[in-house]
Amino acid sequence: MIVSPGASFQTESGQTVKIDWQLGEGAQGKVYMATDIAMRHKLVVKFFEDKGDRADTLARIRFLVSQRLSDTCPDIAAPLSVIDDNGAFGYCSNYVNGQTLEEYLKAPKCSFQERIIIAHDCARLVGQLHQRQIIYGDIGARNFMIEGNSPQLRIHAIDLDNFMAHGAPPCSMIGQRLYLPPELRRALLGNYPVSPTLHSDRYELGVLIHEIVLLTHPSAGHGNSEDEFDRAMLEPWLLDPISSQTAASTSCGCPVGVLSSDLCGRFREVFGKDPSKRPKADQWANLLDRESNKVYTCAVCKEQCLLDSSKRECPFCHHPLSVPTLFILSTKRQIRLVRSITYIGRIELDGRPTVSSKHAIFRRIGSELLMESYGRNGSYRKTALGWTRIPNGSPVRILKNERLKFADVEVEVRS
Repeated sequence: MIVSPGASFQTESGQTVKIDWQLGEGAQGKVYMATDIAMRHKLVVKFFEDKGDRADTLARIRFLVSQRLSDTCPDIAAPLSVIDDNGAFGYCSNYVNGQTLEEYLKAPKCSFQERIIIAHDCARLVGQLHQRQIIYGDIGARNFMIEGNSPQLRIHAIDLDNFMAHGAPPCSMIGQRLYLPPELRRALLGNYPVSPTLHSDRYELGVLIHEIVLLTHPSAGHGNSEDEFDRAMLEPWLLDPISSQTAASTSCGCPVGVLSSDLCGRFREVFGKDPSKRPKADQWANLLDRESNKVYTCAVCKEQCLLDSSKRECPFCHHPLSVPTLFILSTKRQIRLVRSITYIGRIELDGRPTVSSKHAIFRRIGSELLMESYGRNGSYRKTALGWTRIPNGSPVRILKNERLKFADVEVEVRS
C-alpha cells in the first residue's frame, strides 16, 4: 500500500504515530521517519509488503516487542510496538541520528584504535542478542548505525527483521551475500532452503569486524564477478599473513601487519572450515577490549598498529618499533611492554619469592613510560647516589637505559 506523509497510525500499545517522510526501501518493505504525536519525539516506522505472510510477520514483531530489548539494551533499536492499522502492518522503533556503518567506513573519521573500539561495540551488541537466544540473522555494516563524532562515537544495532528465535515463526531470508558463511552460500548457490544459525551469525560478525579493523572485505579483491567472489568466500582466510595466498593483501585498506597474533588467530578460526570453532561474540568483544590497550603509534609515519611480542617494525613505513623492554640482568630474559598497561610481579620475574605478586605497574602514555610501585620489598632506581627507593603508589617517569630493581631483581630499561 502507499503511505503518504501526514498519515497517522495506531500502535497496539496505544501510541499514535504520524508519518513524516520516507527514509528508504528494502526487500521486505519501506522505512519512514515518524513522530509520536503524544510524546513529540522521533521514531522510525517500517511497513512490510503483504506477501501472504502477514500473520507470521506480525507474530515475529510481537515476539521482539515482548523482549523489551530497547529497555535492557538501549543501543539495539528493536521494535517498540506493533502497527496493524488501516491496512498497513509493521512496527515502530527508536530513531538513531547517525549514518550506517557501511557509509561511515567509506571515509572513516576516526583512528585505528577507535575502529578497534567500534568493532568491540558491534560484537558486544551481537553478544547481547545471543545471550537472549536471539540470532541476528543479518549482520552487516548497513545494519549498524554510528552516532556522534570522534572520539564520542556510539554504535547501534538496527533492523532485526531477519532474526531467529525459539517461540517465533522462522524468517524467510538468509542475510546479505557479502557476509554469508560457506554453508549458507552453498545453499543460496544450490537453491535449497536454509535458515540463519548461531554459527552463521558468528561468521558474519567476523566479516564485519574484518571490514572495520582492516577497512577491507575478507574477499581480498576477488570481486570481479559474483562467481569469483563466491569462490573466494568459500576459502579460508585469504589475507592470512602466514599463508601463501596473501598476494592480494596489498590492496587492503590497511596492511594485515596492523593485526596482533591473537587477532590473526581469531580470523583463522572464524574463516576456517569448522563452523563449531568460530569465535563467539563475547570472545570477540573480550579480545578487542584487550587489544584496544595495545595500540602503538609510529613516531615516524604516525600510523597505528597493534603491538605484540612478534612485531618488530611499523607495518606502514617499516621503521623499527620503539617498544620499551625490561631486560632482566640475571637471566638475560626480556619483557616487552607492548600493552598500554603492564603488570609486573612474581610470575613475570621468574617466580622470585622476594617479589610481590603485583609488584609494579607500567603505563605507556604516548612516548612516556610511567611506573607505580606496590611491592612489599620495594622498587628502586639507580642514581648517582646508589639505589633509591621509589615511593609506593606514586607514578614516576622511567627513562631509556635506566636501571631498576624490584626487590632484589635488577632490570635495565631498553627499547
